[in-house]
Amino acid sequence: MAVEIIPKQKRVEFPGESIFFSLSILVLILTIAGYLFLIYSQKKEETNLRIFEEKIEKTRTSEMISLEKDVLETQRRVKDFSKLLGEHVFDSKAFIFLEGKFLPNVFISKITLDAKSFGVNLFGQTDSFLSLGQQVLVLESDPKIKKVELPSVSIGKGGEIKFGLNILLDPSIFK
Repeated sequence: MAVEIIPKQKRVEFPGESIFFSLSILVLILTIAGYLFLIYSQKKEETNLRIFEEKIEKTRTSEMISLEKDVLETQRRVKDFSKLLGEHVFDSKAFIFLEGKFLPNVFISKITLDAKSFGVNLFGQTDSFLSLGQQVLVLESDPKIKKVELPSVSIGKGGEIKFGLNILLDPSIFK
């Protein structure tokens, strides 16, 4: 008979240890079974999908295929047109915007519009420097007018003030 010199401690068992071990094995088995079931279900549904697509393909007529192509082409054109319309610059909106911005005693004789740079060059005349100054202040006070320059001013033969204005407009005016 063997004599043990070093006493070993007896292993203390947790009361529910065997139950927890069994439950964890059961959960592992159920997880693997669920995974395999999902793989099987996916394959089965892919097969069903292929069968339905083949049935649909068999029922399609050449007329339906032609109509589908026409609808897709029309849809593409509408999308392209919408994009073009959204990016289109409406020059006429600048004139509508400027229409109410001039004093009654300021006469505009020539307007040049540069829609690419959103600039407007105006040439005109008024009866005094005071009304020209008021006109420039009216234009500068509008938040949609970014910049107003007065590059040329002269006195005409009849005493009228002739001028040229360069105006830089906010791009949102043209949309």
